[in-house]
Amino acid sequence: MFDKNRTKGTLILDGDVFSKLHQELISKFRVKYEIDSNLIIDYQLYGFNNFDEKLPSIKKMIDSENNLYLNGKYLYNKWRFYKNGSKLIKLSREFSFAYFHALGYKDVYDFLDRSEFINDKDRSNQYGIFEKKIISNDKEFYVGYYIGENKSIIKTKLTVSIGLKEVEWVLYYWEDSKLSTFVYHGTILDLRSVITVLFRKENSNTDRDAYMSIYYGNEKVMHKPFLKGIYAGYDFNVQPVSGEIVFQRVSSTTEQDEIAQSKGEISPVLENYLYNKRLIIQNLLPQNILELSSYSQYMNNVERIQGYYYGFSSASNEQINFIKITIFKSGKIKLIINNNLYFSGLLQIDNNDLIFISKLESLDRKLKLSIALNGNPEEKLFLTGYFMGAFELGSINAGKFCIMNIKSIDKKINLQDEFLQFENNNSSFLYSDLFKKLIALSEVKIEKKDNKKETSFLNNENLKKEQSNALNRIYGDYYLIYQEKESEKNIVNEININLEGKAIMKQDQFIYSGNALSFSGGLLSLNFTTQNDSPFYFQIMIFIGKHSSETANYFKGVANFLNNDLRPTSYTVFLIPKNKFVNTYSEKEIEDFNYNQVFITELMKIGVDLGVKSE
Repeated sequence: MFDKNRTKGTLILDGDVFSKLHQELISKFRVKYEIDSNLIIDYQLYGFNNFDEKLPSIKKMIDSENNLYLNGKYLYNKWRFYKNGSKLIKLSREFSFAYFHALGYKDVYDFLDRSEFINDKDRSNQYGIFEKKIISNDKEFYVGYYIGENKSIIKTKLTVSIGLKEVEWVLYYWEDSKLSTFVYHGTILDLRSVITVLFRKENSNTDRDAYMSIYYGNEKVMHKPFLKGIYAGYDFNVQPVSGEIVFQRVSSTTEQDEIAQSKGEISPVLENYLYNKRLIIQNLLPQNILELSSYSQYMNNVERIQGYYYGFSSASNEQINFIKITIFKSGKIKLIINNNLYFSGLLQIDNNDLIFISKLESLDRKLKLSIALNGNPEEKLFLTGYFMGAFELGSINAGKFCIMNIKSIDKKINLQDEFLQFENNNSSFLYSDLFKKLIALSEVKIEKKDNKKETSFLNNENLKKEQSNALNRIYGDYYLIYQEKESEKNIVNEININLEGKAIMKQDQFIYSGNALSFSGGLLSLNFTTQNDSPFYFQIMIFIGKHSSETANYFKGVANFLNNDLRPTSYTVFLIPKNKFVNTYSEKEIEDFNYNQVFITELMKIGVDLGVKSE
């Protein structure tokens, strides 16, 4: 015996039984509207795309009988599947009962028993499908997370029916206090160790298709607390997007809804893991290879500086290191420090011909290093730059470096001997020459050390305490204020710093994202590396000392970024806690100041002088 409840939610019909169902729907349509269906074009007959809702259609007939608003193309697609040779036709959700209700039947069993279109062979075949237990109600419930618009985390829920090879994916978007829901239904195309799903818009309540591929592992292994995969689709601006998505398994649909629909906090582990794992293809077609990106046209500058370089770096712990750098035509860069630390990365070309930025990692990917290289074409002999990162686990270092193309080095100089001489007594011809350049770069003269390598200026425990203490003291909302030199206009940006070290800055229609780092001695560095999801660089160095956002009226520092002409620019800036204003003015009133005299007067009350006299 079979259980009728097995067909709840999803129904698999024998192909000939579905054909008879379709035939009876067409027959009722002809009688109801007294019109020959053969005279009506398909999209009007079934009710999809640009059909006229006022004219007769099967969709209109079914909707009126069920008090529902159904997708008319669903029946059309199923009919095409059958005509193309499908032996089994699967009806999901409301479609598993709506067609029968429209014909006056309670359900599929009532249809099989009473329909004049069904014969004994049809009944036997359909009941045979039920008895073979083709339908399975085994489901797995997951809550999913991925990076969406404006780098915010989007919560979703995923329901997988492995037996039926069905997937339901629901996305939740919060806009202020309003929750928007988008529902996708798809069929698993392949199931080995990877679930591949195509979500067609015809089977969903959205106007676009989506694709997902999830690593599922061995189907027989039941313990799967987490799944990871990739998605592909379109964003709100109809730009192709893809990225990584993480699913966490839950026990029931109730728990699934409770987590996915809540506005509660997301695990910082998830937020940190998914950050930047989203790819956007801008909806602009390049007309030539130099328009592939905003910096493709500057690739010739990489070719200009490609080559092999030797040189030295001076670190904040007063340690001098011997370095070798190889720059390839493609922008690949390899860095060797003291002949025993190996890093590699890619030069990101800034939108000018001067600055190159690269994030490097060691061969085992445990050590990270960022460098900014000055590629000034007027400098024929040296390349100079700055670095920040880890030379060893548990320590952070920063400093300057100066390198020389080996073609510029006198061939009589044996570089290996030079390095050995430097290792032994910190003196060599090459070292002396480059060290002078480093001193010229420095704001404070570097004292040459006679002793050998010293331990890093921060050990792991001190680093954790320093970062944690600083973020606890300064996290919150701020105004960043400075005066533009050319126009004497007062610029006001909004900045948010959270406890995890993430920093967001808003300036008119631009949104910058990056991180906040603290250094020994009370220095705070805000590094913004993207502008509206495009590569950018905006660095702010602030002296905070032992103060906090509660004890200080403002913090003063320096900002380095590119101006409108894409030239490196530096300004004195003030970082002012928002709570210094809200006691007197509302947020709306502050916005309406429009940098006018009232705002300047208020700034002067707390000690900030932008160089503009108050009246």
